[in-house]
Amino acid sequence: MRNSKLTVILFVLGMFLLTCLACAQNIEEIVHDKTTGKSNLNENVKVKDRNSLVLFYDGNHLDNGAHRNERYVFEELAKKYSNKIYFYSYNISMENGYKNNGTSFVAGTEVKNEGIVFLPSFAMYKDGKQIDIRQGRTTMAEFVDANLVICDLWIMTNLADKYIDSPNTIKFRNTSNLKKVLK
Repeated sequence: MRNSKLTVILFVLGMFLLTCLACAQNIEEIVHDKTTGKSNLNENVKVKDRNSLVLFYDGNHLDNGAHRNERYVFEELAKKYSNKIYFYSYNISMENGYKNNGTSFVAGTEVKNEGIVFLPSFAMYKDGKQIDIRQGRTTMAEFVDANLVICDLWIMTNLADKYIDSPNTIKFRNTSNLKKVLK
């Protein structure tokens, strides 16, 4: 009896880890080289004919509700859209000049140039050019599903092929508030 319980627990744990690995394969980490002060953000994201979504986050605060919940939303979006959109995550705490006092942060030059003013944030790139930034603020678990639906609409109206000709798009304009924009 005891061995069967252990077997079931190990099986469930193994399936969970396989699921995590499958999801992680859809998201590539932006690598920052502290000696040069540069990352591979430009080489991966700012490429013509490439649509990308980048999660900018602080790796020192992954247990924080907003970072944890936004990471989950990002992973779910990657599962759904990784065949059409490239997904990258960027731990900006690795960047030269980064400081965080718990309520605000000072980013290094590269992140400042991307216009990131709040963590975590999603930046959307179409044909290698940034078209929108969404600040993440989902601190309560009960809002994660609603946030996932909103981000899904955001992608569909801006990047997904079958919705690209829609007369309306959803933009965040570097906030956490949706704005409907007429093309």
